[in-house]
Amino acid sequence: MKFDTIRIAALFAASLSLSLAGCGGGSAFSPTYPDNDSVAMAPVIQAIAQRRASAPAVATLAEDGTLAVYDLPMQQAKWTSATNNAVSAPILAGEFVVLHESSGVVVRSLQSGTVLATVPDNAMHLAGAAGEGTGLVLCLSTGGGVGAQSEVVFLENGSVSWTQNLEQSLGAPSIAGGQIFIPWATQNVSVLNTSGDEVARLRLLEEPVGHALSLEGGVYLAQRGVFRVTPGTSSGSREGGAFFAPAIEDLPGSPPLMTDTTRPAPTPQSAVHRVRVEWAPGGNGEEMRFAHDLIYAIYYRAVFALEASTLEPRWVYTSERDIVGAQSNGSSLVLIDAGGAAISLAADSGTVQSEGNASGAITVASVRAEGYRASGTGTTTPVLEQLTSIAQSPDSRLLPAQMLAIRMLAEHDSGDATRLLIETCDASRAPAELKRAACEALEGRTTGGSHIVQALSRRARFLEDTQAPPVGALARAAASMNETAAVESLLSHFVDPATPEEDLVAVMNALVTLEADTTAAFTHFFRTYHAGELSEAMLNAVTRSAQSLAATEEGRALVDASLEDPFTRPQTRGRIREMLEALDAEAAAATAEEADSTEGPSETDAETEE
Repeated sequence: MKFDTIRIAALFAASLSLSLAGCGGGSAFSPTYPDNDSVAMAPVIQAIAQRRASAPAVATLAEDGTLAVYDLPMQQAKWTSATNNAVSAPILAGEFVVLHESSGVVVRSLQSGTVLATVPDNAMHLAGAAGEGTGLVLCLSTGGGVGAQSEVVFLENGSVSWTQNLEQSLGAPSIAGGQIFIPWATQNVSVLNTSGDEVARLRLLEEPVGHALSLEGGVYLAQRGVFRVTPGTSSGSREGGAFFAPAIEDLPGSPPLMTDTTRPAPTPQSAVHRVRVEWAPGGNGEEMRFAHDLIYAIYYRAVFALEASTLEPRWVYTSERDIVGAQSNGSSLVLIDAGGAAISLAADSGTVQSEGNASGAITVASVRAEGYRASGTGTTTPVLEQLTSIAQSPDSRLLPAQMLAIRMLAEHDSGDATRLLIETCDASRAPAELKRAACEALEGRTTGGSHIVQALSRRARFLEDTQAPPVGALARAAASMNETAAVESLLSHFVDPATPEEDLVAVMNALVTLEADTTAAFTHFFRTYHAGELSEAMLNAVTRSAQSLAATEEGRALVDASLEDPFTRPQTRGRIREMLEALDAEAAAATAEEADSTEGPSETDAETEE
């Protein structure tokens, strides 16, 4: 009965709204409505200044389907409620909690948990919801492009006031100062009043927009970048408006800045909730940036604070359990873990400000942290310790976080960071991609040479059950550090049959760079292998040894003789001949250049000067 009553009320309200619109109101979403009108936007911007912030809160959905709301400052549960097969995460929308369930979109009171309305979804997904005071707006959409069907539903005090339908995809809305901001068709943002009339429209020509957000400082339009709604936004361009886009394209795992509202909302169990990006707005006037110039990349249990423009690392935090909900308010980053604990970190330093008690198995959580100020001060775990915990974790889900940890270790100028990179490069059970990144990060290190030497001192011994270290990576690192103490170990690895063929050239290059006496070792190697059937790696190594030997008269005679050796394979002979021709050409060019520099001006030059 209640279902039918709400639906009838919605249809009646929609008819009434459209009738009023025809009598002089602004019909919403009309294709002929003027956009980017600065005059129409002026009162909208004034109204934004009157936005009403809602109290900090947390809404959690447990594994058994229980929905709960917590008072964030008090860290106490307000209420719990059973749900009917939730298909999305809960949304904190003003004084309401919205959850898409199998029965429809269920609206509950934030204060009591009482079900106020159940709005049919009509086979659409919930793109978003927003509330202010007693008003609540829901955006339902099939998503996609051509042929999309969407519906806007506005409720007052929990009862449907009006609805609007359109054949375009909708994004996530916001309400600020009584103005409703609704993104649609990825480029447009219609501003409606609480009667459902459109009062202004923005069209963003260069950036898609799928989310409207009412946050501290104003209203923000976001997708890949973020606009703050200001007078300049009426230009419809990045240059004319307050706009900022963080450099997150290179983040491992490619977490988006904002979810794609043209697709169904992620389910409560989706990894999207645990691999995500958080930020808080900053700047003022026509300048848009992120608070503390930071963006927070969350990977299950790992949180990285990164420079928003460069992804340079600032700090890192690791949790004992998965992070299932988060929001930054500028001063704090508030996290909810899978045990229900609330953790507040200082946004600029990562210092633990407060921790709540765990209270259940949580699948997903929504956090509203605006206005929340954590009390107390804690300690910060050293960055290297945190990075070690992440890089060496056996949790296979953390690979993107581990890749980011390796990047941070590579930029950390300390011997301990070098040691940790060696350990990861050498870890037999580490994912191949992670090992490769750690090995590559070793090249170019300037500190930690003693760790390089120590790692190279290990040899493969069957009876001792020891494996050779990552010789190639260590050789390149020793060369870049000019670590001459590594020469003896490098020579040992070079003549050791257990050394992987693909590492031989790196070892040889390092020995040459470190000015080691390689004549005997390279001569023996060349004599032994030049006539064999060679793999590509061994062919490269034989050619490299020939190149080094050819620098001396005796060595050049040996290499030249190999070209006449009937046992030398044609492929090897061809590669050596190409190498020698290149060396001879280089020597001839150097001789000519030297002659030109020592000779006086030519007759032609002299005549020109006269």
